[in-house]
Amino acid sequence: MRLVSKKLDCFVICLVLFIFAAVPLFAQDDSKAATQHTWHVSGMFSSFYHFADDDDDDGSLMLNFNPGALWFVIDGLGIGADADLYHFNSYFNHTNLSIGPRVAWYFRQHELLDRLIPYAGCSFHYVNNDADFGSTETGWRTKLGIGISPLLGDIITVPVEFGFMIDKLTQDFDKEDSYTATNKRIYLVVGFGAFL
Repeated sequence: MRLVSKKLDCFVICLVLFIFAAVPLFAQDDSKAATQHTWHVSGMFSSFYHFADDDDDDGSLMLNFNPGALWFVIDGLGIGADADLYHFNSYFNHTNLSIGPRVAWYFRQHELLDRLIPYAGCSFHYVNNDADFGSTETGWRTKLGIGISPLLGDIITVPVEFGFMIDKLTQDFDKEDSYTATNKRIYLVVGFGAFL
């Protein structure tokens, strides 16, 4: 698991460096943002801390990184992929990786919204979880969200997304002991992005 985690950390760092290196090379002006044959690449972040319930509980920290890329097939309609990398740290460590297709619609039709760029999107992911205590979870995640991606300058955006997420995961402790659970939650993520 540690080797996979190191490779994933290296991949995320390379992706972020690539995004920042590519921005000046492929930059579009703001009139091209979310138009046909352009890209939107982004990295979203979220975190929470769960305070200890009693003296025996240490509390817990959760970090999430969500990279994604969309290709606009027509003005406003982006199709691509995104991923979620969660790390949960408490009395055990838990790492969650999910990846899958994403579709989003960016609303650029009104002059007042030209620099704000509201959007709605959905993702469908395959999920793989590993925990320190030997269990693994696999299953599916569906995310439906709305957001706003204001332009800073001509190409840089600071997207904020609020949405609803459903996980359906099967947890295997060993070959004979497993169960399936459905988790529902709301999420709020903030990040950076660029239209290329």
